Amino acid sequence: MRKNIMNRRSLQIRVLYLLSILTISFSLNGCAKLASTPAGSQTAVVSPDTTSETQSVSPESSEESPTAITPLPEEEDANNNESGENAQAENKSPAPTNSADTSSDDTLLLTADEAKMLIEEKLDMRKYAVTLLSDTLSIAGNHYYQFVVSEQALAIEPTLIVNKYDGQITCLAADGTITSYSSYPLYNPLTDAVCDWNGIYKRHVSESETNATLLMAQGDSTSFEFCIDAINSSLNIGQLYGIATIEGNTATFTDDQGFSLIFKMTDDGLTILESGLNIYAGHNVTFNGDYTYEQQFTLKDKITSDKAIGLLKTLAPGNLGLPNSIINYQVTSDDIILNVNDKICYSISVYDTSTENEVLMNTYYVAIDGSVIYRFDRTSLNSVRIYEAS
Repeated sequence: MRKNIMNRRSLQIRVLYLLSILTISFSLNGCAKLASTPAGSQTAVVSPDTTSETQSVSPESSEESPTAITPLPEEEDANNNESGENAQAENKSPAPTNSADTSSDDTLLLTADEAKMLIEEKLDMRKYAVTLLSDTLSIAGNHYYQFVVSEQALAIEPTLIVNKYDGQITCLAADGTITSYSSYPLYNPLTDAVCDWNGIYKRHVSESETNATLLMAQGDSTSFEFCIDAINSSLNIGQLYGIATIEGNTATFTDDQGFSLIFKMTDDGLTILESGLNIYAGHNVTFNGDYTYEQQFTLKDKITSDKAIGLLKTLAPGNLGLPNSIINYQVTSDDIILNVNDKICYSISVYDTSTENEVLMNTYYVAIDGSVIYRFDRTSLNSVRIYEAS
């Protein structure tokens, strides 16, 4: 009996979801591909872990200008020479100096070993060695550790410097020029590039092929959550939610069955390559292809499905479209996470169990950060927003 009920629930939920996807897909097919990023949005591009600006550093003079006086006749030439030297010194920019760091908050500083590890993480330590050159380097008021990387005892130029406060790695040339780590000979964009894995990306293709929408929300520097859905001209659909692991400008998702998605960030957008048996999509539906950045997307603090149900229960029957208070019904998480109106949402169903055959009253979609709640409208086959966090 319980198995039949669960099968009937699953069928009801997926039929409702299919109807909503079909409605959305018909709208998508009528839309032209965006020619440019909307005003106010950010374009997701591959960017190195430091800025590309070049900072020139030249010798510094700590000599103060003398107090202006009226020289005696016999001292005039000597003072004129001294003034000229001071004027020349004032036109020079700060240079690297080796002095002890006198910061009052040493607890915030990286140790030399920690700074060294940041460099070693980027290199194949079977081939290279990292040696500390200075732990007292100061440039324009910033404090650094300076290292040299060598291969078979041969130094690789330029040297690398690590900011003691934020761990930023940059290059320091012999002439005092500071450049981005991306200019370093051993820089590898596949592992060293820092990308923004937040955003909504869409794949727009011909009417006879699949359309797809990808939502990504980066939680930390190592991973991001994503939700991708697709539909083709035969009305077959595919949908997958997961967590991908980041490595440079690529990220990978792999399930327990060996199916995987590889995300690769490019200057123009993002490319997805799938491998293995795709059990998340119908016949001739694929997640493969090039995706174009549409708009920014981020998550607030993620909530659990239980908290999503609790949030749903705070709404009045009128908002929920129910004849009675929600406490009179059985509220169940469907264990499905969907893309609804470009939001990653939990699917939650409400049942009337007062009769022998339980009745599905409605399905609701709660954003996994609790920011918005939608109610599925059976008349319009659309998801209607009934709550939005202030």
